[in-house]
Amino acid sequence: MRLRKQIRAFGLIFLIIIFLLDLSNHYIIQAKAASFDEINHPDVFLKQVNGDMQCTLVASTMLVRRASMLLGNSNWQDITVEQMKKQAWVDGVGIKYTFTYDGITVNKAKFGDDPVNEAITLLQEHPEGIVLYDQFGSSRSHAVLLTDYTNEMFYCADPSDGVPHGRIPINEGLVQIKNADYYYYVSSPTIPVVAPSLDDEKINHPLTDLSTYEVELSQTDYYYDGNEKRPEVIIPGLVENIDYTLSYINNVYPGNAAVIIIGKGTCSGIIIKCFTIREATIYDYFNEISVDITKKSIKTGKTATIQAIIPESLILVKEFSSDEQGFSNEVKISYSSSNNKIAKVNSVGKVTGKKKGKATIDVTAELADGAKRVFTVAITVK
Repeated sequence: MRLRKQIRAFGLIFLIIIFLLDLSNHYIIQAKAASFDEINHPDVFLKQVNGDMQCTLVASTMLVRRASMLLGNSNWQDITVEQMKKQAWVDGVGIKYTFTYDGITVNKAKFGDDPVNEAITLLQEHPEGIVLYDQFGSSRSHAVLLTDYTNEMFYCADPSDGVPHGRIPINEGLVQIKNADYYYYVSSPTIPVVAPSLDDEKINHPLTDLSTYEVELSQTDYYYDGNEKRPEVIIPGLVENIDYTLSYINNVYPGNAAVIIIGKGTCSGIIIKCFTIREATIYDYFNEISVDITKKSIKTGKTATIQAIIPESLILVKEFSSDEQGFSNEVKISYSSSNNKIAKVNSVGKVTGKKKGKATIDVTAELADGAKRVFTVAITVK
């Protein structure tokens, strides 16, 4: 029976891998649907109407238009301010912190201490651009779409009718990056990167096979607890969502799980790393118990505290339940000193120094079936 389950699990992983390969190829094809010139065509950009104070909404509409084009949507012109307003705007309040339009999710984030370099990094990850928002401007708040960073210059599209239409140098817009407090960006889905070239020439980068890198998972063995397991993928020299993307398969229930690592940008290939989710027994949790002490050296008359750290799946009790069905996950903790004249410990782990010397404190963890673990902590009384 276990062999059949394993075969089914690996079969499911294999089928999903094939699907992901098709999906990866789909995105490669779709990336050709919009070039750098096309997402910067004047028709893509919009202006506010009669100073309607909706600059964030207009800038976000342009952002979603460009993202939609890069995802292969030929009907991107149907994305209008009025349509976006239904999902992204709250009358009397303004644009939402997060919203989703036609499968594209936009989030708001705060710049750090170096918004210029942060903007450069964001544009490398987001070819669709980001919305710069100077929320606390000296005259009034304003937002622009930061389109790209090309030849060491930032470009934007400003929805204000007081500046030129279309893609313009950032210094011609009404928001400068150093003054921006927040930005809006597409958090999902990942947008295929296009090479920024005004004459639409493609920059060819040699692809590096992922198999040439050492790949490790932060953890390969988990207990089932009903939650999704997503071990961290460690590939020295590479960055997630720039050099590769991740997909986790069968990563909730007990069995064989996998993470699918798909090359992106200048990296190609697919790597599959497997990990295990298993049903935990009471003894697995019992073996996770540990102890900690606040101080290993105390003065006479002073105290320290020893704490037993219990996994959430165990229940700490003073006495075991009489209900045989209920005590399987119960645990008792007791404390004892090797020399009460030097260091005395009470029933909750409070240690009191009595006189100068050295002693050890035993912390005993016990299950209802008699299984025990003893931890010994040395303490010095000065």
